[in-house]
Amino acid sequence: YFWLTAIGFYAGYFGPGQGVMTIAVLARDAKRTVTDINVSKNVVVTLTCIGSNLIYIASGKVDWKFASILAVSCAIGGFFGAKVVGRFSREAYRMGIFVIGMLCAVWFAKEYWL
Repeated sequence: YFWLTAIGFYAGYFGPGQGVMTIAVLARDAKRTVTDINVSKNVVVTLTCIGSNLIYIASGKVDWKFASILAVSCAIGGFFGAKVVGRFSREAYRMGIFVIGMLCAVWFAKEYWL
């Protein structure tokens, strides 16, 4: 639970990578299936986001145009992701997460340093 708590603090402030970090912690339990890990990750991330989002909403610092676009996009992605996740092996799922995570890291690094 320590690592999930640490991820929660990180995600409440910053956010990117929270899902990947949560999956990494949950995947340490070899008995869990890919689907179980992903569902658990979605529950953890949702609960974390609700808490931090309520604080941001109360502060009046939410750009509702962008927030609305993200909310709709996340709902669509969650719907289709739930349909697709069971079709991949554990290894393919992990490789996909790794590749997407690395691409995001490179993009963020490029945006920040270049």
